Order: sequence, then C-alpha cells, then structure tokens
Amino acid sequence: MNKIELIKTEKDGLKIKSDIHRFAKEGWESISEEDIQRLKWYGLFLRNPTPGFFMLRVRIPNGLSFSHQVKALSSIAETYGNGKIDITTRQQVQLRHLKIENIPEVFRLLEEVGLTSSQTGMDNVRNIMGCPVAGLSPKEKVDAHSQLKALNEHIIGNPEFTNLPRKFNITLSGCPDDCVHAETQDLALVPAVEEKGGNMVYGFNVLVGGKLGSGGYRNGDETAKLIMIFWCLFAFIGSGYEHSIANQSLMSLALLIPHGPEVSLAGFLHNQVFVTAGNMVGGGVMVGMVYVFSSGGAFASGEESHLGKLEPVEQKEG
Repeated sequence: MNKIELIKTEKDGLKIKSDIHRFAKEGWESISEEDIQRLKWYGLFLRNPTPGFFMLRVRIPNGLSFSHQVKALSSIAETYGNGKIDITTRQQVQLRHLKIENIPEVFRLLEEVGLTSSQTGMDNVRNIMGCPVAGLSPKEKVDAHSQLKALNEHIIGNPEFTNLPRKFNITLSGCPDDCVHAETQDLALVPAVEEKGGNMVYGFNVLVGGKLGSGGYRNGDETAKLIMIFWCLFAFIGSGYEHSIANQSLMSLALLIPHGPEVSLAGFLHNQVFVTAGNMVGGGVMVGMVYVFSSGGAFASGEESHLGKLEPVEQKEG
C-alpha cells in the first residue's frame, strides 16, 4: 500500500477542514506531511517553488458562475493572493500565493457566494465539465446543466466519493458538437435521440474509459481495444497454454514412473517444443487479429467520433 492509501485509511480527507483553523494559528510549518496531503481534498496545494504559500483550486461546475461569484474571487485574489486568477482545463479557477492564516476567511467568503474548493484534488470526483454555452446554444436538446448541477450536489461532501482509487473525471453535455471532448473523460454523458411512439425522445448515451492526464491522452475506444486484447491473452493462457503445461507434466511423469505409459524422450521433446510453440503462435495470431479488427473496426476512432455514431441530434425549426 502506498503512502497516500495509508493516509486515507487513517483519516478521511474531508475531515481535515476542522483542523484548518488550528493550522491558521500555528502556521504552515506546523502542518504534518500527511495533513499537507489531506488539504488537497479541499483544493489546497502547498507549492514547492513558493514555500509557505498555497494554491487554492475552486470548483466551478460546468464552468458557469454568476457575476457576484466572479467579484468575490477577484476580491480574494487581490486581498489575499497575487492578484491573478487561473482558469483550468476543467473549467475551474485557481488562486495562488495564499497564506494558511487567511484560509478560514477565504473559505468563509467563498461559502457566502455559493462556491467551494471541496474535492478538487486527490482521489475524488473532480469538477464536472459541461458545454460552455449550456442553456444558450440553439442546438442543445437536453437540459444538461440541471442534471450536472444535481450530480455535483450529490457528490460534494459525500464520503462515498472521497476515497476513490484515483481521481475521476466526468462530463455531462447536451451539446451535439462534442465541445468538451467527451472521449477523454472517465465517464461522459452525451446527447442522444430515439423515436418512441412517433415522438422524438432526447436523453444521453454513456461513454466510459477515456483518459487525459499523465501518460497522455487516451479515448474510450483505445481503452476498449486494450481490454479486448488483454481478454484474449487471458483466454489463451487459461486454455491453450494450460493444456500444454498439463501435457508436459503428464509426459514427464510417464518418463519417470516405471511400467508407466511408454513415452520416448523424443516424444517428450516434441511436446515440449512444438506443441508449446504452436500454442504461443496461435495465441499471437488470435491477439493480432483482435488488434487489427479493433484498429479498423467497431472500436476504431477516426473520422467517426463517439457522437458521430449516435443517431444524429438535428435542430428543429421554429
């Protein structure tokens, strides 16, 4: 078990909030290494290049905020930070150069305007992304923002989602243009339409297994391809190679047991070399065929994106 998992078993990350007032009185140097990690559950990151100063990541679901929230963020940045606000690739904002003694007041100001930094770091469901023109786009057929807001409210402060194996990225969009690159997310809900009883019913298709972060981009199609390949390898090892090992074991016993089945050394070597090699080649061919199929077939990414495979969402006149 790595050190982060050990830290999580000792104390849930969300419980660190009750200690922040004490940290503010005692200073940043009094904070243990374990609690430095736990502070990330509330978006507080102690930066090595700036000892004693924290970066704060603020959750902005769908990237939508009100003018009074933006004013509050600007005031916090000017009063307690370096006067700058970063906009992240997950539609959040980050405030830099904050001191721990000011964090209780910063949190109070954020809560006054309905903002939070909760669960913006470490092994949590991160900020949920959506179409930046949600509610404004004439192409939008699903009210995704209300669904996104409800999902966010369900996750925030919920300990069922604060001890994940790793961070988890979600996007929920009613936009048919894939402006949020849904295929890069762990979980994505994208618009879909189906005809039922002569009426067009709008809803969502679900995409899983995308990736964007350390190690580079990987979409859900590539993940599905890897799953197929590893499954074939598992099936091969579990059947063909196991059969070959069983044959070799029985033939070895036959050579050693007196009055047992007559097996020549040449026959044993034939089984050991050629049968095993045949199984290996067969497994390689099987995996290769799956890879070729998935590269150009049902799991391929290319001109047809995930959204292109959906039944098209067409704009209605009027």
